[in-house]
Amino acid sequence: MMFCAQVSRQAGEDIIGTAATHAVYILIEWPPPWPGDEFSRQASVLAPFVDHLHGLGRSIRVLAIYNHQFWQPNRHRILIFQRSTAEFCCFQRREFEVDSEAAIVSTLQAWLEGALTETPNAEHTNWQDLLLCTHGSVDRCCARWGKPLYHAAQNALATRPCDRVRLWQASHFGGHRFAPTAIAFPDGRYYGRLNLDTLLALLTRTGPIKAFQNIYRGWGLLPYPLQAMEQQIVLQNGWSWLDLPVHSQILQEAEHACLGQLCYPLDEGTVACYQAQISWRPENALFLLGDCGNNAPELIEQFRVEQLRCLGAQ
Repeated sequence: MMFCAQVSRQAGEDIIGTAATHAVYILIEWPPPWPGDEFSRQASVLAPFVDHLHGLGRSIRVLAIYNHQFWQPNRHRILIFQRSTAEFCCFQRREFEVDSEAAIVSTLQAWLEGALTETPNAEHTNWQDLLLCTHGSVDRCCARWGKPLYHAAQNALATRPCDRVRLWQASHFGGHRFAPTAIAFPDGRYYGRLNLDTLLALLTRTGPIKAFQNIYRGWGLLPYPLQAMEQQIVLQNGWSWLDLPVHSQILQEAEHACLGQLCYPLDEGTVACYQAQISWRPENALFLLGDCGNNAPELIEQFRVEQLRCLGAQ
């Protein structure tokens, strides 16, 4: 049987518009091996609490992260990335360190109740955290392609370190068929089909922006169609636009199309707004395996961006 990642590549699937749209990400430093339920191993209180968080209906995604270079027994980092409520939104970071599994639960319970009094660790406020999925017990593609890339990237960063970057292996966050797949924080953008060259270009934001074309799954702040539109805007304007917050709107909707608008704050109080038609017509859809354990093909929509135009700085 072929791997689902091989099937996707051979079918020519465009991976844009596949980033999950969670409002909150909670990353917990938790060493592997990870079973299918990453927190269930030797855990008495954390696993049911994570199930509770996922069941709250608040669009919370909890992930395990690990890097042996950072790990210390009896110390767990907790990173919380929460969508802001500002007009131009982004993800806001809070980071804590606790000394036990029970303290993980009590800290997150206090956060849920709005009663968290502990001062966040500000050391990594302006850092980039890149998560590579290596969770092979969920899908074998993540082990086959994710783990080798993680180790290659670790070796590369040891000889040519990137400024203010932390690399983590992470538990499953979707998109097996795009392995090796990654999420970058604090921006919350998803990537797939990475290799060492494209990963390093992503971490350093250097080199031709064209590299962004085939590895970008989308920005988790945006609805799926607008993820495709945002990709085209970044390709036009360059790496620096990855640092800008955004205001998004779907102005008109039809059965297989929409009119989208994205606005970005620039220098001196000006705002650049773009509009485009985005379509996902049935004749462009694919039927593919969503993961290696699924024998039934899934309908996979493919987005097309048309008539992208800049309305000018306002």
